[in-house]
Amino acid sequence: ESRYRRAYEDRLNPFNEFHHREEDQQVGKLRLHDRIALSSGRFFLNNKWPRTFVFFYTIFLHVFIMNLLYSSSGSAILQCTTDGE
Repeated sequence: ESRYRRAYEDRLNPFNEFHHREEDQQVGKLRLHDRIALSSGRFFLNNKWPRTFVFFYTIFLHVFIMNLLYSSSGSAILQCTTDGE
């Protein structure tokens, strides 16, 4: 019951209402690309699965690029040694 009472009181609080109204006005003043960045940032920060996906996707990209650079550097070293002979 206290949970519902707190939610009811928070809804009636004029300071919370003013804060939300001001925040909506500020977001409304943003340019389109800024609003898109803000909403996508809120989406990724507020949900666990998108955050997890972005984390592992970033790890995968780093490992993939490091492996690609490592393999290409190895073939470049071999090519340099065979050209020198």
